[in-house]
Amino acid sequence: MVKGKKTVKITVGSPVIMIDGEAKTMDVVPEIAEPGRVMLPARLVAEAFDATVTWDGATREVSIGKV
Repeated sequence: MVKGKKTVKITVGSPVIMIDGEAKTMDVVPEIAEPGRVMLPARLVAEAFDATVTWDGATREVSIGKV
């Protein structure tokens, strides 16, 4: 994924995320949920692109916004 000058690479089945060439380890492994759909950790992907992430435990909703 690319946005501006930021590049993020994720491989299904691997716990490693590459952010601008720097490797980081995810606490979950991306997986194929069904043909054509991949499950990714929302917080890590959003924060890699400098977005804010909030979780509302009462409503079980995640919100992703611009910084």
